[in-house]
Amino acid sequence: MASQSADRRIERVPWSEEAARVLAPTFNHASAAEEFEEGLASGVMVLWKIGEDSYAITESANDYLFVWAYAGRDACGFVRQVWNAAMAAGIARIGFYTQRRGLARLLRPFNPILTRGEGFYLMYRPSEPAVPPA
Repeated sequence: MASQSADRRIERVPWSEEAARVLAPTFNHASAAEEFEEGLASGVMVLWKIGEDSYAITESANDYLFVWAYAGRDACGFVRQVWNAAMAAGIARIGFYTQRRGLARLLRPFNPILTRGEGFYLMYRPSEPAVPPA
């Protein structure tokens, strides 16, 4: 997923105090930071730095990519970048979880195939390049 595009640069980075500080508002329970640190240390999860000020934590298995956390600016731009990278890599499904109703509305133009659960779980099938919203 490391890429350089017209959007912001996405690069794989190690866990850091800065990442923990930026991602902290996305943690929905007290032990979330510890769980993410363990997932990153084990290699199950990956931490990405997007541009100068945004971070994401992802996990992939087979043909599925799940975004556990994203904090920073331009969430739609990030989704567009992830979508296009996943499509190019042959990923069949992308999942996002958020408790922010506004983010779920913001991502609606990407046409989720599934939304459910407490908070919002959004699943997509990236079969063509992401267009919405530019």
